[in-house]
Amino acid sequence: MIGKLLGMLACMLAASVVAQPYIQVQGLFAGKAVLNINGNRQMLSEGDVSPEGILLVSADTATAVIEHEGQRYELDLTSRINSAFVPAEGKEVRLFADSGGHYFTTIRINGQQAQAMLDTGATSVAMNSQHAQSLGIRYADAPVQTVSTAAGRVQARRVTLNRVSLGDIEIHAVAATILEGNFPEVILLGNSFLSRVETNNQGAVMILTAPF
Repeated sequence: MIGKLLGMLACMLAASVVAQPYIQVQGLFAGKAVLNINGNRQMLSEGDVSPEGILLVSADTATAVIEHEGQRYELDLTSRINSAFVPAEGKEVRLFADSGGHYFTTIRINGQQAQAMLDTGATSVAMNSQHAQSLGIRYADAPVQTVSTAAGRVQARRVTLNRVSLGDIEIHAVAATILEGNFPEVILLGNSFLSRVETNNQGAVMILTAPF
């Protein structure tokens, strides 16, 4: 009898742990948010409920308010919620690969929000001239260099970004390359940032940790 009761208790405890998802905020927009819930990247609009029971109450470019089991939480891009459903601590960011194996996320460049993709093959952070202009980056007088792209060798400008933030990881004085035109279509978070954090590729999950 005691054995059965212990077994039932263990099942109940296990169920309570499963019911508490891991959540990471990866993108914030007006009325929408990109959340990674237990490894599943999902775009939710205000009023949507995920299969895990997460309700997106409201969202803007700064914060999202979610509700789970009657409790509301206000999250920003530095927020993660662990399996006990409390804010996780430490300068660690977990990114989850999309169906193509790419890691897309939201970063901040000099305090301005932007969408980016991790690219371990890129020497530096790379963006097109439209990205740079929208972020207020002055590059007209920056040194010119020649870089290789899928379209061949092109000229680019070399600049240094004051700071680049991913979640609660912030790196200062980050080298970046700016290419005229529309390439790359999304900002590439290259090795001028990635080489200064610890990375642990676990297949569908990339874990980045600040070394300090």
